[in-house]
Amino acid sequence: MRPGAIAGHRDGGGDLLIWLLRAQDGRQHIAPGDGSDPVEFVDVKDVAAFLATAVNRSNYGTYNLTGRSMSFREFLAKCSDATGSGADFVWVPQEFLRKQGLESNGVLHTFIGNFPYWEPDPCYQGLYRISSEKAFRFGWATRPFHETAFDCLRDFYSREFNDDLSPLSEQRENEVLQQWLQRTAANP
Repeated sequence: MRPGAIAGHRDGGGDLLIWLLRAQDGRQHIAPGDGSDPVEFVDVKDVAAFLATAVNRSNYGTYNLTGRSMSFREFLAKCSDATGSGADFVWVPQEFLRKQGLESNGVLHTFIGNFPYWEPDPCYQGLYRISSEKAFRFGWATRPFHETAFDCLRDFYSREFNDDLSPLSEQRENEVLQQWLQRTAANP
């Protein structure tokens, strides 16, 4: 079993949670890039269910369990839908973000950087382009996004978090976002 990025119940990483909390607060947030970059992750419960099924059926072999790839634009829309939010995600080009010192995870060599799951460089997108078709043909099914989102948020609100999850502070994000909005207003 080869899972990709795992999210859901007891996800201590925070990558999905960061985007859900940004969506949930209903404010303006930076949406990095142009929305076309891929995102792919799997719910921990789906991984566990596949493993139990494979053991019960004595099915051996190698299976990728990465879910289905979606665009970053689709991902942020699902975060907003799952939280019932009116958050405004403003698409800010990678080059502008780079000039502001806000690099992608691949450049930072981390999974939870300024914009978790966002990877615009094709050299680093492999994690988000893995096919799970063999597992789906075996009968694997994945739960709806909103169920994974609910599990992440329920866990977050049921325990104390003393640390900021994201290295991108609210103040810094607002500063960069305002610079981008002023720039686009001056150059329509």
